[in-house]
Amino acid sequence: MCLDVCAFIYKVFNKLNKNVFKKQETSIIFDFIQKFYKEFEKKPTIKELALYIYNSSLEDHLKKKVIEYFKTELKGETEISNFDFLIDFTEKYLKKVALTDAILESVEVLKKDESLDGVDIISKFENALDYKFDTDLGMELILSLEERFNRYKEKFDTIPTGIKVIDEILGGGVRPKTLITILSPSHGGKSALLSAFSAGFSKQKKNGLYITLEMPEVDILKRIDANILQTDIWKFEEMDWETYHNMYSKIKNRLGRLFVKEYPAGSFSTFDLTKLMYDIEQENDLKLDYIIIDYMGLMKSTRVRLNQGSYLYFKSIAEELHGFAKKHNIPVITAFQLNRSAYNNTDAGLESVSESLGVIMTADVSILLLSNEQLKEQKQIMLKTEKNRYTGKLDKVLLQVDWPKMTFKGVEDNENVMNELNQEFTSLNENLIPSEDIENNNLIDLSVSNLEDDDFEFE
Repeated sequence: MCLDVCAFIYKVFNKLNKNVFKKQETSIIFDFIQKFYKEFEKKPTIKELALYIYNSSLEDHLKKKVIEYFKTELKGETEISNFDFLIDFTEKYLKKVALTDAILESVEVLKKDESLDGVDIISKFENALDYKFDTDLGMELILSLEERFNRYKEKFDTIPTGIKVIDEILGGGVRPKTLITILSPSHGGKSALLSAFSAGFSKQKKNGLYITLEMPEVDILKRIDANILQTDIWKFEEMDWETYHNMYSKIKNRLGRLFVKEYPAGSFSTFDLTKLMYDIEQENDLKLDYIIIDYMGLMKSTRVRLNQGSYLYFKSIAEELHGFAKKHNIPVITAFQLNRSAYNNTDAGLESVSESLGVIMTADVSILLLSNEQLKEQKQIMLKTEKNRYTGKLDKVLLQVDWPKMTFKGVEDNENVMNELNQEFTSLNENLIPSEDIENNNLIDLSVSNLEDDDFEFE
């Protein structure tokens, strides 16, 4: 009997309830096991359990039924030696029960509420499909010494973006099981950078999925074409088929597979992402290496409704994407929109995040794309790393953008240009500060050079 396997009881005890048992006798027995455990804080033996039930206030006919069950079903060999089999069998059974309950409950919900938006139903099915026992106890300080030491020596399995200055900040590129967010004001370059990432990954023969919730599929692919083929984006309208086809014929065997899928805004969730990823991998016999979502602010949550508040809603979407990345061992790169205070403001920071603060808190890497009139004239964008769990580097760098070819690269004289921008910003601020404060140097030094090592925290 499973009751004899102490480890099994402790693994599954909190996952079970009497309703998962089909037979009335087994449901009653489990109910009494729970009561016994709560009262005596230990698992009962079969004999103790039988006496416990016999002396209870259970109705006599049920009591007789249960005792008879003990005599007929539990006689003979009760020891179960294959613990792994027992856990696996129980997990599959409970998942089946949970899925059945989700179907029946969903039918009842639909009968009662015709205006249901589907969030509750999707949540029920996700919980049922994700039903599993966590048998991993984690790493113990002393027992894991060798395993831990070897892990320290491992190099991270990164995928370079193809943009050198960004890869240097990230320690080589994006990592599996992580969520990377690109934030900028409207028309700030989010989609362009995501397209450049996708092109860079494809050049390394990485297979990817690009979800677009704003632009048509063909427009996303046109941007990626411009980057890969190093051809001005407007030239495709004038190009003949033979030229276009020949350009790809020369390089197609050196590129990874890329799937671009368009969804209406507000219609796509991680539940849809899971199904789409499965379909693509099964039908094409491949493994996806990365996922790009353009952009997260247009997704829908499977757990929270928008009327519960935008902060909670978008934070929930970020958590769902982060969980997806971990579960499927894949990097998820997405974008989010900053508020109007970041427009034409290269000094924007967390104050421009507002409702997306929860997104930054959840993401592993958060990068801001900022600009002003001077940078726009020079076709440049400031990249500011607001959060970096990879390396801890929180750098500001300038990117030179070739908009017709949708390519990004670091500005060669980056340090001098940054100093000029900082000087321009200081000059603007000096007009707002009383001259006597400047003369007496009564200003708070907020520069990075004034911070000590203890001022930096890495997650």
